[in-house]
Amino acid sequence: SCDRELYCCGECQKGDWKVHKLTCSTLKKLPRQLQSIENVFQLIEDINKELPIKNHAALRILEHLMTHVKQQFGDRVPGSDYRQRGNGEETPNYAVEIFLMIPLYQKMSEIHEDDKSLSTLSCGNKLYPIYVQKLDLLKPWSTYLYSTNRIDIIDNSQVNDLLFILSESERNMGVVQTHRNFHDLAEKHFKRAITFARRYDEGELKNADQLCCCLQSFYELRFAQGNSADAFPIVEEIYNILATAYNPAHPKVLEAASSLIQCLINKGDLDDAETYSQLILDSLRDPKNGLDQKSEEVAKGYFDLATVIHNMFTRDKKGDLVKAEKLIRESLRIRTKLYDSNHQYVAITGGVLARILQAQGKLGDETKKLLERSIAINVKHFGQDGVNTAVALSNLGFYYYELQTTLCTPQNRLSYLCQSQSNFKESSRIYTKNLGRDHPKTMRASDKVLMVSSELTTLEHDLEKKFKECMNI
Repeated sequence: SCDRELYCCGECQKGDWKVHKLTCSTLKKLPRQLQSIENVFQLIEDINKELPIKNHAALRILEHLMTHVKQQFGDRVPGSDYRQRGNGEETPNYAVEIFLMIPLYQKMSEIHEDDKSLSTLSCGNKLYPIYVQKLDLLKPWSTYLYSTNRIDIIDNSQVNDLLFILSESERNMGVVQTHRNFHDLAEKHFKRAITFARRYDEGELKNADQLCCCLQSFYELRFAQGNSADAFPIVEEIYNILATAYNPAHPKVLEAASSLIQCLINKGDLDDAETYSQLILDSLRDPKNGLDQKSEEVAKGYFDLATVIHNMFTRDKKGDLVKAEKLIRESLRIRTKLYDSNHQYVAITGGVLARILQAQGKLGDETKKLLERSIAINVKHFGQDGVNTAVALSNLGFYYYELQTTLCTPQNRLSYLCQSQSNFKESSRIYTKNLGRDHPKTMRASDKVLMVSSELTTLEHDLEKKFKECMNI
């Protein structure tokens, strides 16, 4: 026996053997006698390299390593900056907590984060107690950093390391609380994370990355809450920081710009969204930035501006649809060459082109084929019952509905309305299955079915009436 784990009875010991046999040889390496901090650090490093693949076994070993560190160095001495060992030797708190204990907590959290069998919520529930312990360990350091009359027990580089660890730990807890739907608590953690990140090595690129990472998590919380007004200044700050720190065509800048544009669209500030989209596209096309004009970044720039212009026309009837069509065709051209014909980006771009053509009254075969192609690609990627498939079916339903408003015979109108109804019904069925009857998207889909069904009933009644009149003649 490794003599490291105690059991209440032999039956319990036998029941645990499947896990214990994976940890036993490692646990035997933990010495009983006191070791130097350098030796303990090296021991942890060596054991980390040979952790078993089984998650529960690896976690068991890490928990024993944490206990081993506490046994080796004892508890904090109140009011001091050290821990006192069993032999009376004093070891700095910073060395034990930041070099030994924090990395162990980090390793534990990584094991859960890498476990693909866990849902987002299950992973969050497993991470929560780890983050609680980690933040409890860091609490005295947080107090120390904000003390106005503190004694300098660590140097500037160590202060900087602490700020990063505190910022990232608070952000991680905020993300977990978001997943657990404790949004008020998540907000408090994100705000603390941002406060620490603002003090972390100001002016360096790594500071920009850490601060933007914290701001991005806070933005995603606001976005998930549907609070576009509060989300906008957050994402605007992210964009401004990254645009200052990096080349305008850097992927991080472009990603932030895309989030900013989406936030403006959600707020209804389409004029500002168009301005930002145009600035980004101009930057992407600027030869000085050296960007490949056949890249996905450029394709997305065309796509974003075209989408904003289309939204402007849909809402206010003032968008330049001719310009939007040219932009989206260029995006589709680039993406068709970058990806295979069944790629999701091709489906999305083709769908937007179809809607822009529809908005211009271009209801010919090209529009129809684009919409049908979008459905086929979405079925391939998300299945017949995928929500994206429902969106594509609804778009085709609108196409047929608009087609019946053009100059056509009553019989053709009847055919178009039937096809419109069929697509809207299938879209409504998928939304109901995935989102439930009371979801806004499901309710809007049901309203479309009722609208078309009502017109179809009226038309059928009129045709029947005319037929009877003809028969009487």
